Amino acid sequence: MSVRQRILVTGGAGFLGSWIVRGLLRGGAGVRSLDGRSPDPGMLRALSIGYDDVEWIGGTVEDTACVAAAVEGCDAVIHAAAVDLPTSEADPRRCLSVNGIGSMNVFAASADAGVQRLLFVSSAAASGQPPSVYGAVKLVAERALERVAQDRFLQARIVRPFVILGVGRVAGISAGLTAACQAAARGDDFLIPISGRSWVDPAGDLAAEIATWGRTGTPAAKRYRSIAADFHDAAVVLSQLGNCRIRCDGEPLPAFVPVGDADIRRDEQAFARALAECVGHFREIATLV
Repeated sequence: MSVRQRILVTGGAGFLGSWIVRGLLRGGAGVRSLDGRSPDPGMLRALSIGYDDVEWIGGTVEDTACVAAAVEGCDAVIHAAAVDLPTSEADPRRCLSVNGIGSMNVFAASADAGVQRLLFVSSAAASGQPPSVYGAVKLVAERALERVAQDRFLQARIVRPFVILGVGRVAGISAGLTAACQAAARGDDFLIPISGRSWVDPAGDLAAEIATWGRTGTPAAKRYRSIAADFHDAAVVLSQLGNCRIRCDGEPLPAFVPVGDADIRRDEQAFARALAECVGHFREIATLV
């Protein structure tokens, strides 16, 4: 009889963390969450997560004793706790404390506890273009994990999401795309406050890939990749889905990795499907309220 794995998700009560928790539970893993916030009942309901299905630990990655207790007995750790880009730029000291030192606390404690696998949710901002405090600290944390993994024989993986699309996304400079999906679900007009092109990561697909690696140490059978997106195209698709007026206007979002015309053409249908799924999810949970 196989023993059920226990996997820690730091930031498990947050946006992406909640999606990762769902993916792990669907894969049959036992899940422990470390987060300074309490889980949001609405988010749990939206993702069909039972409160009692998860071991919730209140605490932050800045607290070394709390982190050590949280990783104890875990087979794998998925480190998703972080402060976002706008908060980091407004308060670099907090960014360094949480995203930098906090990450190193998680890496060291995981190695000390004999954790088998550790996945770090970094960011495309770590590419350094354009430069930001958030991206610089994420890059330092990546280098720290690589060193710990090498010295302590820890199986490690780093993922760099771009614009994450999905229910629950309310913070960050790219949250406007998810907000536009919610508006379309209601049939409301909306202005997407960003423009240009970027890569998009549907939350469910990204979380499923992360959860699969957390459980098995191997990628999902269906290879995951980000989707090329144009925000003006998103406005057109969402206007049709919601029978409303969705517009796009604002400063171009940093692409970090350039998005070409060929990328847009290749992913046009995939992006439209991702938007439709997000709108559909918002409509579905509206019936649960």
